[in-house]
Amino acid sequence: MITLAYKISESKIDRITQDYLTKREKLALTIGVVEQGHHYIKGFGKLRDTVSAIPNAGKIYEIASVTKLFTGTVLAKLVNDGTVDLHVPIRLYLPLEVINQLNPAVQSITLQQLATHTSGLPRLPDIFLEEIQYPSNPYLD
Repeated sequence: MITLAYKISESKIDRITQDYLTKREKLALTIGVVEQGHHYIKGFGKLRDTVSAIPNAGKIYEIASVTKLFTGTVLAKLVNDGTVDLHVPIRLYLPLEVINQLNPAVQSITLQQLATHTSGLPRLPDIFLEEIQYPSNPYLD
């Protein structure tokens, strides 16, 4: 762990996080800050009521729809950097072995269509509902 010597201090993050955690039960957080090439990662709370383990940088969280924010941000950066073009077919960015498995209509979908949910692809795979093991948490596996 690297101590921050910039705008955000570890003690400030600890204080804000502890205030947040005191108002909530059964909560685990992992906070990461990257600033000027330095990074700080620390876990807070506990993973389960019966386990006193604190989460760390290796903890995997189920983050659901917030992935759209991260994906959109990365896509915007790639477009701004000139690495990708929103208007060309996705087949230009896929390995040949993947392209060969795709229907031609899917091959012609653009990154813009994927990002704006206008590609025509279904929200879930056809077999999704058949494969659910935990109906109360269908995305668990």
